[in-house]
Amino acid sequence: MNENKDSKIRVKKNKRDKKFDTLSITRELEKSLSIDKEVEKERNRKKNERRRKLYKNTAIAFLIFIIVILIAFIYNINQTYKISGDIRQYMQSNNQVKVENDKKDNLIFTPAYLSKKDGIVIVPSEKVEPKSYAYIANKLAREGYKVVVVKLNMNYPAFSKSSIENIIETNLDVKNWYCIGHSQSGDLVMSESAKYENIQGVIFLGTYPKGDDLKLINKPTLFISGTKDGLINYDNYKNTKSGESKNTYFYQIEGANNTNFANIELINNDNKALITEKKQKTKTIEKIINFIDNNSSYIND
Repeated sequence: MNENKDSKIRVKKNKRDKKFDTLSITRELEKSLSIDKEVEKERNRKKNERRRKLYKNTAIAFLIFIIVILIAFIYNINQTYKISGDIRQYMQSNNQVKVENDKKDNLIFTPAYLSKKDGIVIVPSEKVEPKSYAYIANKLAREGYKVVVVKLNMNYPAFSKSSIENIIETNLDVKNWYCIGHSQSGDLVMSESAKYENIQGVIFLGTYPKGDDLKLINKPTLFISGTKDGLINYDNYKNTKSGESKNTYFYQIEGANNTNFANIELINNDNKALITEKKQKTKTIEKIINFIDNNSSYIND
């Protein structure tokens, strides 16, 4: 009897121990799962931290890249072409021409006697200072034209779209205007000249409109280029000539290049001229005066 009781007790104890063992295992499993969650949580935290560092470093690198590009751009646009030759006498006022800068640093050449009703706006090529056109501007002013050489914003025509409009609005003593664009300023001169009725004609020096853009101007146009111009694409230039409209004139100077329309060092990729700067400018001035006078007499008739 006692053995049976002891056996029953032992069985009961075994059942209780089994219950205790299951609970212990469950707790161990829960503890293990909890540890796994913590490990996973820590792993994700480190992963996110690495991702944040990567994003931060990428953002810093990108910012540094942008700053370097901006510094290089600002440096580049302030590197204008050096003046060639002595232009001091053409930058000084005398009894024939008054030379001054307006509030926007445009360079103005006003003849002592304004014998012409027409004014001339000269838009420089990129990275070319206004005073580089002092010779041509002064010579034209001596013929009775008021001449304004645009000061480009940051030395680039693309940033100076309102420059011509400003000149027209602030020089009310001029009735009609003619716009001259040199090299890279051709597109600006073309687009702005098409907007204003009092711009009576356009002159391109070493440049030309693209495609059918010439038809958009619908005004008398003069193209002057040199046979040694290294910047003009002559295939496209020929296409422009073949699509010429009425009152469009082409004049090519033998031995002239693109650079010598201004008094500057040789423009990148241009060819050396076979004639002197003075000869190229003299021929250019003669053609400009003939073009304007002939057109003006037609307008005023």
